[in-house]
Amino acid sequence: MNLGRRDGVWVGLALVLFLAAFLRFYRLDSLPPGLFFDEAWASLQARDLLSQPSPPVYFAADFGGIHPAVVYLTALARWLTGGDPRAIRYGVAAAGVATVGLTFVALRAIFQSDEETKEQAAAIALGGTLVLAITFPFLALTRIGFETVLPALPACLVFFFLARAIRAERPGMPYVWAGIALGLSLYTYYSARLLPLAVALALFWIAWVGRRGFRRSLIGLVVVALFALVVFLPMAVYFLQNWEQFTDRSGTASYNTLGPGAESVPLALLSNLGHTVAGFSLPGFGDEITRHNLPGRPIYDPFLSLLFWWGAVALARRPRQIRSALLLSWAGVMVLPTVLTDGAPTFTRLLGAMPALAGIAALGGRELFRLLRRPSLVARGLSWLAPAVLIVGLAGSLSLTATDYFGRWATDPGLDEAFQVGAWRAVTLARERLPDGPVYVIPDLLSPTRPTFDLLLRGSGVKNISAAGCTAFFDRPARPVTYLFDTRHAGDTLDRLQEIYPGQGTVEPIIHPPTGEALFAAYTVPAGAGAAFSMQPASASFEPLQLLGYSLDPAEVRPGGSITVRLFWQAGGTPPADYTVYVHLYTPGEEEAAPMAQSDQPPCAGAYPTSRWEAGEIVVDEHVLELPANYAPETAVLAVGVYTWPSLERLPLRAESGVLSGERLRLAELTVSRP
Repeated sequence: MNLGRRDGVWVGLALVLFLAAFLRFYRLDSLPPGLFFDEAWASLQARDLLSQPSPPVYFAADFGGIHPAVVYLTALARWLTGGDPRAIRYGVAAAGVATVGLTFVALRAIFQSDEETKEQAAAIALGGTLVLAITFPFLALTRIGFETVLPALPACLVFFFLARAIRAERPGMPYVWAGIALGLSLYTYYSARLLPLAVALALFWIAWVGRRGFRRSLIGLVVVALFALVVFLPMAVYFLQNWEQFTDRSGTASYNTLGPGAESVPLALLSNLGHTVAGFSLPGFGDEITRHNLPGRPIYDPFLSLLFWWGAVALARRPRQIRSALLLSWAGVMVLPTVLTDGAPTFTRLLGAMPALAGIAALGGRELFRLLRRPSLVARGLSWLAPAVLIVGLAGSLSLTATDYFGRWATDPGLDEAFQVGAWRAVTLARERLPDGPVYVIPDLLSPTRPTFDLLLRGSGVKNISAAGCTAFFDRPARPVTYLFDTRHAGDTLDRLQEIYPGQGTVEPIIHPPTGEALFAAYTVPAGAGAAFSMQPASASFEPLQLLGYSLDPAEVRPGGSITVRLFWQAGGTPPADYTVYVHLYTPGEEEAAPMAQSDQPPCAGAYPTSRWEAGEIVVDEHVLELPANYAPETAVLAVGVYTWPSLERLPLRAESGVLSGERLRLAELTVSRP
């Protein structure tokens, strides 16, 4: 079957899109490993989206928050994948492939704005689409669940409609659609806030070089701005009411460049500009952050660098062309977020410029093709040279990108820290152990501050304990019990567990390879292990809770001193409600009066409420009381009870002795020592 030029372009586009999809989805379930904080946090917002009273236009946080586009994209991906914890990566990868496709649409319209035929414009646009698909940073960052990649997609739409408007005799609707796309871009990421400047620069540039009238460009800009504002209005209202959310992240990111941290703003900007320009082509000048890049690798390899700079020179030599105005405005302005912020070049901040940069490289490819197809070379039988050089060069760039990403970058030891692999391994271990028996996570790992744990384990049945001194265990458990804890924040958890199960449990550390540090550890108690714990027996029942006993530390208390009371509770079954335990301190003989000290709190300070307890589980609950400094008697009385909140209804007490009025148990009589 013979294919015409137009059919050949569409076949080529289909192949490029297939390649883009393959590069982005291949091994996406395991590479990158783990899940970075930002990805997990955005996924949490997507998981909880339906519980919001109204659709949020921004997701605030103490680190500046995130824009809504990535959250809604993740919610859709979670629905399509059945709640896959890495759904955010699938959503962003799909957006990356869509951006590659829209790059073709935008570049074709831009190149048609000048003297190019439809076929020539489509061929150049196809080259730019391929360049974008195989550019290393764009590949790497469209495989991570970052919102940073999303501005590129609406930017393609904005410049597609601008190119259409410039060519049209009646440009009204293309300007309207450009404005709508521009407004939507502002819901994606901080760097999109500069896209309106790129639009204004392009329109004024075109008017200045006389390709379109100033009045027409001005009217177009007003129409674009008006419709962009209408679309952006909900977020604009939010930011006016929460101005710090609008400025906080950008202010932090530019502190050492534009803020008081900069010794000289001009020098800082000049340095950033130099590093950014060098980061396009020079090894060692690329983004140094392992999470974003193979550290130091430039945006383009030698062949793509040749095409890019050749294309940039070609555009600069013809400033009166519409393509020059559109591509250089788009690329130049959307690179500014990297120049204006600290750590240049940070590739995540220039992704909005990537389609335009790819278009510039494609133009360089066209110039190279023309050079190698000179009549003198064709006359010598070298007509094959031009396509051969481009094919070999682009194939080499694809091979280098694939090797660098799936080979060198994939084995970089820095990925463990960059993507919090230790947390992912800990979560995976907890999920694997759940079918075998109870799993405890310590301390307070099911929290938005630990989003990977919260995302994968909330609602799974793991038992989350956060309070210091709170311990839960089984005496001769029917199934193995696993305790998973953060070794850096769990205090003496392991020591306490080994005291309860001396010589019976096994420890499995989760090591951070770069340092050899144990980030997490799993302590597993085998079925039937006998628990050893020291306490004074109490043998009292607050149905459905059984008070097995207590311990005091210290054994005697001084006036003005404090005493820690540990209560050993056991549930006969899963309690039907969350109860509050109170421990009161009385003067002997005055137990009916108001207590002189008390501690009222749910067990484990609310960190492990009674409704989560299992039958047979023993929970150690700590209460700290302080004896008044002017206390005179030689003894003091401790009493304990349980009630429901907020009704304050006390649970009925059953005990052989020590029963006080109000369903209180006279627990112990303390000795008060004197200095």
